[in-house]
Amino acid sequence: MRRTLIALLAACSFSAVAADNWKPFPYDQSAYDYSGDKLRQAWPQLTRGFGANYPFPDADWVVTMATTHPQALEKTVLANTGFTGKPEEAEVYAAKLQDVWRLMFRGDFAEAKQQGLALGVGGQIPAMFAQVVYAMFLVPDQAEKHKLLEEVITYTDQAGELVQADTVAQFGRVYAKARLGEELSVPIVLKRGYTSQIPDELKALLAKHPQQPFALALYGGYEAGVIPMCTVTTSRTRLFNTSSVPWRSSRSTPWKPWKWLTHRKCSPNTSRSWRKTKPHRNAKRLPHGSLF
Repeated sequence: MRRTLIALLAACSFSAVAADNWKPFPYDQSAYDYSGDKLRQAWPQLTRGFGANYPFPDADWVVTMATTHPQALEKTVLANTGFTGKPEEAEVYAAKLQDVWRLMFRGDFAEAKQQGLALGVGGQIPAMFAQVVYAMFLVPDQAEKHKLLEEVITYTDQAGELVQADTVAQFGRVYAKARLGEELSVPIVLKRGYTSQIPDELKALLAKHPQQPFALALYGGYEAGVIPMCTVTTSRTRLFNTSSVPWRSSRSTPWKPWKWLTHRKCSPNTSRSWRKTKPHRNAKRLPHGSLF
């Protein structure tokens, strides 16, 4: 029964998903030729944002991952990838996985996703990385971008604890949440728990890889973007009751008492003019340093 359920999960979660409607890479791709040994030679430069010494997916890596993570091997076998854990099969699987990374770095994102998901959990990493890049830079429609980012989170969640085995998988999920957190409405962000999940996941990633460049950059961006947005919006209702100021609707310029809160709480070292700004008489000041 257990194997039946796992097989059903694998069929639903890791089968190849076509992305025929994705737009092609809009620039000349001749400079992104990583055929043959060129991929291994360029690997340190291509993956430097992933952290130091991100492993090259050769046959030795495939065997090591299959031995270290039996659950990954089980999912890979059930996904009918052609790899069953035998060392002689590792070379073929590694060659296919390297081709997916070549597609991703070349900008063939749709093919990278399709071929990557066909390889199970190992190929899911470059497949979802390709989807994140495509969603952020080539999708003009915001709703479609959100859908793709949410799908990245879903795929990663379905991998369970296996996510902890790869820094790119960990980063991809939290990056998708952070980008959604910037663009979705604050009530949705709070309801989904992103305001706690994002810092927790980044801290966990940085605890293992303190110098991971992407994670460090994202953490700074999150602190500068999502936190102030949520702080300001959720604080409006606590600072100011609109029913107590009947004349507000007649003002030509909307009154924004939360400006004082934003600069007082999020940027205590701002200019003198902001530090001298007084809260409105109807504003109830919160303790300095509290977020909500």
